[in-house]
Amino acid sequence: MKYTKINLDMSTSQLAKKIEEWENKYSESFSDYFMHDNINDFSWSNFLKEKGHTEKANEIEDEHKLSDGKIMDQEFLYNVYPEYSGNKFMDENKKKNVLLWSEFIANNPEYLEKAVEFFKNK
Repeated sequence: MKYTKINLDMSTSQLAKKIEEWENKYSESFSDYFMHDNINDFSWSNFLKEKGHTEKANEIEDEHKLSDGKIMDQEFLYNVYPEYSGNKFMDENKKKNVLLWSEFIANNPEYLEKAVEFFKNK
């Protein structure tokens, strides 16, 4: 499946800003509260392959086979770029992850609609 840009009410950068604001306001992870419950693991892994993250996509698919259908570790699933190096938080990598999530969601009408509703209810 090829993800194409559609006419959206929310762009990738606007969505990334919403995610960052939500995470800062609630001191929680968007991947824990939204992505894990709303994103299909195989849809995400296919997107990652299209973006050149084939190794990560294959890891997700392999883990999915071993986990009886649902991977519970959101960091494993959604953090393509490691957010920690030892004890040091890597803000640059966090921003890259949020942009990747935003691009994925903003280019999928079903997920974008769920994200818009998520932010309306928060």
